[in-house]
Amino acid sequence: SDVYNFPPEIKADKENFPLSLIGYDNEQKMIFTKLVGDNDVDQLISEIFENENNVEYLHARNSEACCFICKIERI
Repeated sequence: SDVYNFPPEIKADKENFPLSLIGYDNEQKMIFTKLVGDNDVDQLISEIFENENNVEYLHARNSEACCFICKIERI
């Protein structure tokens, strides 16, 4: 129900949900990647959007299985 933060269950389970954030520009080209690791994913998302002006949106993926989890858009 909280669309502005990552689900706490996924954030807490870094072993089963190792996350990567992949940034895309306005032409849908991949221009940025970052492993979340031990970082807080919500804080990292804010930092990416603050510092990477060309990133229009992010995809969150499972780093091991490469499964798509969600799209994250600037607000």
